[in-house]
Amino acid sequence: MEWILIAIALGVAFHFWRRLNRCKDLAPRLAITVAANCEMILATYRREIANYLMQRDPDRFLNLYRRARAAESAVEAGSEEDREARFAFITNRYPFYSDFDLVGALEHVPYAEALSGYRLEDIEEHYLRLVKYHALRRALDPDWRFRGRATTNLKLEHLQAYVQKIKNKQCKTAPIRDQAQVSLEA
Repeated sequence: MEWILIAIALGVAFHFWRRLNRCKDLAPRLAITVAANCEMILATYRREIANYLMQRDPDRFLNLYRRARAAESAVEAGSEEDREARFAFITNRYPFYSDFDLVGALEHVPYAEALSGYRLEDIEEHYLRLVKYHALRRALDPDWRFRGRATTNLKLEHLQAYVQKIKNKQCKTAPIRDQAQVSLEA
């Protein structure tokens, strides 16, 4: 009878040991999954702002992206102490990812309407904060180590070409005024 109790105890111990090991295996994968999801949320917030700013002034957004690229590079080049101080500052202001949602509108409300109450400079600063936060997470959090940068030189090249494409379209759709019409207006 004793051997049956020992066998049951060993079976129960083995069962809990396996469950504990499975949980240990899940924890790192879960952290990496959470990092990927958080990265996607930040990218979505940046995209909302970028779409709005591109419609307002593509050249101005191009300049903002260049500033964002420089800010991200500065975070990457900064010291650990500087990164931690910047991270503490941002996370005190934005404790939750939902706090980064500047648009904050219902899904059917256009970005232009939702953002109309903000100054353009404030929207641009928010975009920069999103980029800096992303860069700081990459620099400080091991689970973000393999996440991509918020800005890249490749995206900058694409943006430059895209802005030029928009400008070319605007030139083609602008009304062509003939010389006679110009002289009548003069």
